[in-house]
Amino acid sequence: MRAAQPAWVFVSSQAAESEPIKLVLYKSAAWNLPLFFPNLADRSATYLSESWASLDAYARQRSSDCLYLDIDKTLSRCQPDTVTTTWQFHSDEQPLREDAGPSRLSYLNVATQADTQFGPPADFGVPELAGGDSVVMAFDAYSPEQGLKLQTNVPANGDLAEQGKLSDYSLVMDILWPEVSDGFWRAIMQTTPNNDDDADIFFESSASGGVGIASAGSGYFGEFRPGKWHRLGLVFYAGGDGGSFKAYLDGELIGAKAGGDIGERWAIIDELLLLTDNSFETQKGYMNALLFSGRALSDSELNDLGAAKQNLRLQPNAQQLQQRIQRHLHH
Repeated sequence: MRAAQPAWVFVSSQAAESEPIKLVLYKSAAWNLPLFFPNLADRSATYLSESWASLDAYARQRSSDCLYLDIDKTLSRCQPDTVTTTWQFHSDEQPLREDAGPSRLSYLNVATQADTQFGPPADFGVPELAGGDSVVMAFDAYSPEQGLKLQTNVPANGDLAEQGKLSDYSLVMDILWPEVSDGFWRAIMQTTPNNDDDADIFFESSASGGVGIASAGSGYFGEFRPGKWHRLGLVFYAGGDGGSFKAYLDGELIGAKAGGDIGERWAIIDELLLLTDNSFETQKGYMNALLFSGRALSDSELNDLGAAKQNLRLQPNAQQLQQRIQRHLHH
């Protein structure tokens, strides 16, 4: 049989030749033995399951064991998360101090600090967030010399890792644009630390404008209505022929760049800037919480984060993943 189908993958135990062997085949081959194995004497086949059902059960078992399907390697979601940092701005004396994680957030200069305020939403006349009391950051339309600096403090990865660059990473924030800021270009992220060129992600200059950047395949994704809190998620795979990013609105995927659209420009060396641009394309707004991760968060993780609310917290991955898989197995 192996000689008749030399290109097929064959896996077996080391049973003695004299012992009977139960052979599992795809049903097309099992029900048409003379066609696939012309030298094999007639044998009967018994239906076991659809192949997708067997593969699905196997995949779920592997996932519940925190292993990839095809290699004996621990799933990234099951490993301790040492590359994700969150900020809730709760501290009165150090509002930019991280809640947990290796990354650091700071003002570019004292002028930025002077144009940034913190307090409950009611202090700024913006809606409360679901989940209870929170502290929000009110930021001004920062000049090119102003902005927030995020030091990643995570190892390089992805397509450009050998160049010391962080290629795969994620940025999540709860953000509200007031009516006066809607319809203008609003820079969100700048990967050039000296801010001497255009920012790399914007909200577009249209009513309830989407988020993104103009590229060969597409432009901006989603509708972000003014006066309403939104949870924005951006997941990057920078560089290479497959360089792309995904955009999420309140936990739902709203768009993805075609492979190759997001190149080395979006890779990070040590730090990036937030809410600033080299040509004053900024507006005032409000931020409730911020998350940066030195890895690409999955669709399910963004979905779990959901819509804007008091806390922005990534749940422990291994336990959550195992419980979800086990539930499906039992059903």
